[in-house]
Amino acid sequence: MSASDGTGGRIHIEPAHRVVYETVRARIFADPAEREAVDVRSDDFDGVTYYVSVLPEQKNVLRVSLFAPAFAELKEAVGEKFFADMYTAVGAVVEAPQQGYSLTVAVDLDTLPADAASKEKLVDRLSTMKRDVSGAPLWVAFKALLGGVKPPRSYYAIPNRPNEMMYVVPSDDLVVVVYAISFANHIEQAIARAFLQEIVISRRQSRDLMTAPSVTYSATEPPHELKQIAGVPMPKKDDTFVGFVSLAVSKRILESATACA
Repeated sequence: MSASDGTGGRIHIEPAHRVVYETVRARIFADPAEREAVDVRSDDFDGVTYYVSVLPEQKNVLRVSLFAPAFAELKEAVGEKFFADMYTAVGAVVEAPQQGYSLTVAVDLDTLPADAASKEKLVDRLSTMKRDVSGAPLWVAFKALLGGVKPPRSYYAIPNRPNEMMYVVPSDDLVVVVYAISFANHIEQAIARAFLQEIVISRRQSRDLMTAPSVTYSATEPPHELKQIAGVPMPKKDDTFVGFVSLAVSKRILESATACA
């Protein structure tokens, strides 16, 4: 994107899944007399799949289901209540997952909030399920840091893709997020290394990024935060491994982001 887009020439990646967003929004804002059955499946990155459905015999209920390969690990890490609370807060309910999916959220279209802002919030929450589910340990750790309370766990280790992991290591004054990254394709490996090195250089040299989380990259060695944790699962250092990238998120950064939200 160009600077005229208000992004300063940087790439902007939407947190919502566009197909899910448009499908869900059309049903939530539809006239009740014009409701239609829906059966939409759409893939996302990292083996994630969405399914949006409205049954012909139950047109007042909209369901959005998500399959995430690492959902079992995520649910074990944060608990089922985390997801129930997340969707109850916007007027939806978590149901038993539809066959082949990890999580199903249902919305009664007959009891939607009257104001458009609340409806938009519901649409946004349903269309960002991948972000919210895969980032669940982040939300838990960030909330604890902002509240000044002890996080439920000393660390979280969640598999992303084959030979990839996401680690979340909270402490009293910051949360360190580490990604172990792998690519099977040699060209993708080269691009990833160059991209990660550029992120570190840009963060160090750009005044515009001085308030962003600090970033480090290592092609071989895990960061100190992981080295000091006994028994933490590590990726294989095979010919697909690209390295570790770490981001240190302070309470000040979170407070600033919350104020701007």
